[in-house]
Amino acid sequence: MDNSFVQLTKAILDELSLQLFLDEQADFTNAERHKALMEQAESPLDYDFSDGWTETFAEVTDE
Repeated sequence: MDNSFVQLTKAILDELSLQLFLDEQADFTNAERHKALMEQAESPLDYDFSDGWTETFAEVTDE
């Protein structure tokens, strides 16, 4: 990213809104999966719930 400005058009805003919605739904589904697996785990406090989440801006840019 070069910190330049982007003209925010309706098409870009629609695409952004849709992607945010889809990512939120995917994360919710992943949270339900982790909850079910954690409840079945022998040691729930040690359950690793770090996989399956959508990438964040920091992860994408390696910050």
